[in-house]
Amino acid sequence: MKRRLTPEGILALVTLVSVAFFRTEPSHNEWAHWAPAVSWLRSGSWAIDAWADRETVDWSEYGGHRYSNKAPGLSMLAVPLLAALPDDPKRAFPVANLLLNGLPAVAMAVAMFRVARSLVPDDRVAFLTAGAGALATMSLPFATAFYQHQMVASFLFLSFALLYFGKLPLLAGALAGLAVLCDYPAALAVAGLGVYALLRSRAAAALFVAGGLPFAAPLLVYHATCFGSPWTLPQTHMNPIMHGPELWLGMFGPPYLEAVPHLTVTPYRGLFFTAPHLLAAAFGLRLLAKNRHRPEALLAAGILAAFFALNVSFHLWHGGGTYAPRYLLPAVPFLSLGLAPVLERRLAWAWLALPGLAIGLATTATGLCIPPEFRYPLFQWTLPRVWNGGVETTNLAGLPAPWSLLPLAALWAWGAWAAMRKPA
Repeated sequence: MKRRLTPEGILALVTLVSVAFFRTEPSHNEWAHWAPAVSWLRSGSWAIDAWADRETVDWSEYGGHRYSNKAPGLSMLAVPLLAALPDDPKRAFPVANLLLNGLPAVAMAVAMFRVARSLVPDDRVAFLTAGAGALATMSLPFATAFYQHQMVASFLFLSFALLYFGKLPLLAGALAGLAVLCDYPAALAVAGLGVYALLRSRAAAALFVAGGLPFAAPLLVYHATCFGSPWTLPQTHMNPIMHGPELWLGMFGPPYLEAVPHLTVTPYRGLFFTAPHLLAAAFGLRLLAKNRHRPEALLAAGILAAFFALNVSFHLWHGGGTYAPRYLLPAVPFLSLGLAPVLERRLAWAWLALPGLAIGLATTATGLCIPPEFRYPLFQWTLPRVWNGGVETTNLAGLPAPWSLLPLAALWAWGAWAAMRKPA
């Protein structure tokens, strides 16, 4: 009897090909993660003096040296990989990013499928929910770029999935600790996950904490080595062009009210503009809360609210050269789960994900580092570059841009057809 791929297998295949499909080079933000790893391999130091200003403005200065102003996790994870790769960013960068960002994104998509199928026992609903969350949001573009946001989203959601299914709470804690090592604001979600673990059982909560605590050690050692104290964050000594002296940590103050519409609905950075189906997902969280999944709905809503509150309090809330509210990305897979009960009621609502799918594909193809002065990034930068052939893909078919995107679009169409058809 001929076996066929399951919807879960199709999702994993399509996501893997999608994150491996694009060819990019590090931007100034990505160099802030890349340069420390290269520096450590070459000199045994995390200092990025040779790259500061020339390749990245995302630096902090202490003791006569410049260091990345990012949390060190992504750089630390890159060190052993770069030791085995060519000392050439154009060759090493795509491979390292696929392994560190792409593969966790694939695992996150599979975890989303399994959680969604548990919430709504329908393979079609689970496939569409996870596919929309992984490919029709900013998850796809950031899975192809050497930023920390999607890696953190993957680690946090995988941690949640383990707790949800009552499996390996020690590993769930380790993934949560790794997320904080890669990005300090991940602690907001980890606090929520800790409460969620406690609701499951005291033993699960204890193992969760035990799994995460060891990751505090490399973080504290890094701070002490680079900034003179285990408790001193890089932001304390940040590049003056990004530092607000009157603000907490040079970054946070009262909420910037003008950020609220831009982070939600406008074409500038709107979460629901770039992925309209997430608005339906937000409504779906309310349905989940009514349908025996109140803890999961509250966790998802709480994580989104915490990251949103942090984002609107950040004086650089817009995220610089980007197209979407990238600081909200760790909350996106949790919010995406709300799509499952919406699709359970009416599967046709899946069409709402098509704009996000198209925007994500175009943005991934043309690059995330969009000049920040554009008020309409999609219309002023992304679409014109697609039309004029400014597309970077692996282009295995040898097609001229933008037609080089057709093989991936065809794979997505096949995946949707194969996953949605009824068993023979």
